[in-house]
Amino acid sequence: MTLTARLSAFVLVLLSIVLLGFSLALYLLSGRYLHGQVDERLDGTLSALVGAAEQTRYGLEWEPSQRQGGIDASPFGLTVLWFVEDRQGQILDRSPQPETDELIQSRPIDAGTAHEVADALEWRSGPWQLRQRWIRAEGDSVV
Repeated sequence: MTLTARLSAFVLVLLSIVLLGFSLALYLLSGRYLHGQVDERLDGTLSALVGAAEQTRYGLEWEPSQRQGGIDASPFGLTVLWFVEDRQGQILDRSPQPETDELIQSRPIDAGTAHEVADALEWRSGPWQLRQRWIRAEGDSVV
């Protein structure tokens, strides 16, 4: 093997390593950025839903007509499913997508564990980001 061939092989291997490292760094950084964008969108949707609940002297009142537009808009073409339930587990309102029924059926039935969730959920053969928030009326004690 000539010196030129060895030098060319060395440069090609070095270039391959640099290209692989750059591609991996770009993949990881873009993945982190996109996950952050989805998280922000989910938190914004959840905040809009929380804003539709009004504190009255009788407790909390769900006012779906107060919801701001765009709650059902999907970030990056991903589906946002949501539902609102009361303390007894009755569904008060939900997103219009047909998949919401399946999500509602897959939730835990026991009210004590229904709100102990993780940020990620394996559902329908794929990963889903999950957000959940309890809203309690003023003076309402935790049972």
